[in-house]
Amino acid sequence: MTQYTNYSNKSYSLTTNSNGYVSSSQIFAAQNTTTDGNGNPVFAVDNIASVNEDGPNTPDPGFTNGTNTMTLNSLYENGVNTGFVTATTTGANGGQETALLQQTPYTTSDGTFLYAPSQTIDDTVNGQVAQTESSGSGGAYLYFTNTAATPMSDVPSTVTADSNGNDFTPIASTSDVPCFTTGTPILTPRGDVAVEDLRVGDEVVTASGAHRRIRWIGQRRVLCPAVAPSRRHIALPVCISAHAIAPGIPARDIRLSPGHAVALTVDGADVFVPASALVNGATITQPDCVVAHYWHVELDSHDVLMSAGLRSESFIDVGNRHNLAIGVEGLDPERTPATLADYALPFHDNGTVVATLYAQLAARAQELGWHLAEADCGLHLLVDGQRVDPVIAGGLWHFSFPATARRVSLHSTTFRPSLLGHDGHGDPRDLGVQVHGAWMAGATLGLDHPLLAGVFHPNEARDGCAWRWTTGMGTLPSGLWAGKAGRVTLSLDVTHTTHTGWHLPHEDRRNVA
Repeated sequence: MTQYTNYSNKSYSLTTNSNGYVSSSQIFAAQNTTTDGNGNPVFAVDNIASVNEDGPNTPDPGFTNGTNTMTLNSLYENGVNTGFVTATTTGANGGQETALLQQTPYTTSDGTFLYAPSQTIDDTVNGQVAQTESSGSGGAYLYFTNTAATPMSDVPSTVTADSNGNDFTPIASTSDVPCFTTGTPILTPRGDVAVEDLRVGDEVVTASGAHRRIRWIGQRRVLCPAVAPSRRHIALPVCISAHAIAPGIPARDIRLSPGHAVALTVDGADVFVPASALVNGATITQPDCVVAHYWHVELDSHDVLMSAGLRSESFIDVGNRHNLAIGVEGLDPERTPATLADYALPFHDNGTVVATLYAQLAARAQELGWHLAEADCGLHLLVDGQRVDPVIAGGLWHFSFPATARRVSLHSTTFRPSLLGHDGHGDPRDLGVQVHGAWMAGATLGLDHPLLAGVFHPNEARDGCAWRWTTGMGTLPSGLWAGKAGRVTLSLDVTHTTHTGWHLPHEDRRNVA
């Protein structure tokens, strides 16, 4: 079992002098260039000398000359260390940004290497978003040292690391290819085998009953929190619950990538439909997760594999193989990208076929006890860890809390409009409540107030709407009530405070075939 370091407020620093040159650092960018004769990775390190050689530092707003501190904390899922950490950098002049890093097995006697995958990061200054940066399409390594280097006692420009033996594949931030998640059973002549235990050359049993050999296996891990909330639906696995299609189909919950095509029958004809087009919020969902580990199983030609009774596609290279990790066995084969003509079944991702299937799945959900109902959104604040419910008066929702509060956030349940239609299309965002006005201590806050940016989806501001949708959980910076004493009141003019969604009565929460 992979063992990860438990980071808890572990801090590293980087200091620049008044002229903009690095005077001390424990954080260095690095690139893995090669290996030594023993197979140990060799890194090219951007040490202080190389950074200062490029001239004075031009810092981002809030990260001007002085000491910037990066604090690492491990990410856990269901109490288990995921191998990922949040890295929050606090600037010398009020700047702050948070990135997600991946632990690697590479260490030295004085430090460790972490991997920074491609992601989008908001730079804030005193709680206000100053700029949004993208790290591009590729990731990079960071070298953290226990001892602070200086220009007179610099780290080497080339560093050879040791490995603790953990498996390591750099994480990705999106996935739009057909993949199974770890643990998915694949039918073989010897019975069900977890996808991660398959090997090139093994045989699988297709939906037609044919025995076919595996040509290639690839894998990829996706860091879901690195994807913006408005686009996270393209990364999160789709969970097809037991019996969601028909009794015993599937026989257990199956998780697939959003782009993985499922074989279903419409008017007597078999078709492929991507799992994302089937999400209904009841029997087929996209629950949050930190890391999705995807596996790709390729045969000599496209076909239909079996997973606990569920039919779905094998991997087909449509020009996206370069996005995947190299195969776990042998060389990653080069093939001419396929087209829709090469698919084993007709492919549909919208239109009448998808609408018909969506209606069939909704009817099946109702057979299993699910029903559409309205529920209160539960709008409230969390103030320094304590829940504050609103007082509704004069058509506004009022939240009163001490002006000394340091951590305040706005919370509610969310709904996804695309799950309420007849074909799964529509707004894919998770929406909280609709806000038409905001006031703090009686003073009007414009909906475009920069300190409210963390509360709202950006789409309505971009489109010039007179309202904003909340995200369901957003931080309210203390700058909104700076200089106030005693108690302050946040007042909101909100609508859509009840949400329609699928519900399953408690007595029906069982596997009903």
